[in-house]
Amino acid sequence: MKNNRPYKNAPIVEAALEFIIDPPVKSEEGKYAGNSFSQIQKTLQEEYPIKKDIQAANISFQISSGSHTTNTQQVLCGIRLESADKKLVFQALDNRFVFSQLAPYTEWADFINETQKLWNVYKKALKPKNITRIGLRYINQIVFENKDMKLENYFELYPHIPKPKKYPLSNFIVQIQLSLKENQMATVRQVLAPPRDGKAAVILDIDVFTQKKFAAGHKDVWNVIEKMRTNKNTLFEDFITPHTRKEFDQ
Repeated sequence: MKNNRPYKNAPIVEAALEFIIDPPVKSEEGKYAGNSFSQIQKTLQEEYPIKKDIQAANISFQISSGSHTTNTQQVLCGIRLESADKKLVFQALDNRFVFSQLAPYTEWADFINETQKLWNVYKKALKPKNITRIGLRYINQIVFENKDMKLENYFELYPHIPKPKKYPLSNFIVQIQLSLKENQMATVRQVLAPPRDGKAAVILDIDVFTQKKFAAGHKDVWNVIEKMRTNKNTLFEDFITPHTRKEFDQ
């Protein structure tokens, strides 16, 4: 039976929500919005005291008398803010908004409420016009308690090896892209992760996204995200086995 409630030991190691902003936000002078980034930092400095600048290379060419010169300048295009325990990460860029919550994941209400709060801060400071892509990504790490790792016991999707005893599996990457309901798409990745506490582990990475233009302040954005969450949960349940579900509740 598929699960319709939170797991006791959910395998989520990171949840992230991303908005792509177009056109990129610029100041009135047409330059990167450095003052606006400072405003964001000041507003959130108590909850997100760790700050790192995000820079981009601005390359210009000049041709004169048969010769040319190249000038490269590092310009501020965003900031990365982290909570004191580094479990919450907010990236505010001129063309992108990203919020990530690292393990331990609590619940959807906490995640989406924090996202909405940060988005309001971003909107007030940078005044974006449009969102052209929304991405909801959940990275799960499934640990194999049994040393005899049999992927088919845990996943409905896995690489099939013709003669596993003759060709022992040492590493793998599986990636597929799917069309979903509500004009959404999903990229699903499976990859063998580094051992965790001496036990083998596999990453199940589900990225649900839609490429549609929304006004930055439109309330439909949050309705779309709720539908993305439903699609993400359905995918997760469809890609794991009953055996895996039992382990999440132990």
